[in-house]
Amino acid sequence: LAQLQARGLDEEGILRVSGSASRVAALAAVFDQVGDADLAKEQVHTVAGLVKLFLRGLPEPVVPWALHPALGAALHGSWGR
Repeated sequence: LAQLQARGLDEEGILRVSGSASRVAALAAVFDQVGDADLAKEQVHTVAGLVKLFLRGLPEPVVPWALHPALGAALHGSWGR
């Protein structure tokens, strides 16, 4: 996430534009084997793809399903009404 924060905040479409699928897969394998990888030289869209792959692989979503109604209400301005 530090690489995305340092290099990706001004990048248009950071989570929409795909990085290199082969690099994402290779980096994921490195993380699985070693637990870390040097991402400083990777394209920022590849790093974003790696983060998206990680998030999709979580057993539970970052925002638990039970909180989705409250989050939706908050986003649509009806929180506490």
